Amino acid sequence: MTMHKIVNGQRVDLTQAEVEAFEAASETAPSPRRVGTPREFLALFTATEWGNFHTLRQSSSEMDLWLSKAVSGDFSLDHPDVSVGLSALVSAGVITTAREVEILSTDFDTVENTE
Repeated sequence: MTMHKIVNGQRVDLTQAEVEAFEAASETAPSPRRVGTPREFLALFTATEWGNFHTLRQSSSEMDLWLSKAVSGDFSLDHPDVSVGLSALVSAGVITTAREVEILSTDFDTVENTE
């Protein structure tokens, strides 16, 4: 299979060295860890965000249920409920859209272990 790149709007074949470099990078690049522990999930939020979230939980049974589910076992950032819950936190003003994106792009291997 020939691999290509775009140069000045033109499709150009990759050199053998470029193909080998691409394949080596693809093989060695670790994939991010998208599943974390409840403690790692909670560590994604700042103290201010956590305080605002706690206040929201007192008035929203849906958010209380969402957090209860989130911390009941391993937490997958790819689960559809995560996007729904984080979007609700954005709508409620608990986190910003930028923080939502940051949280969703987390590699749990980079989250500081607080145990």
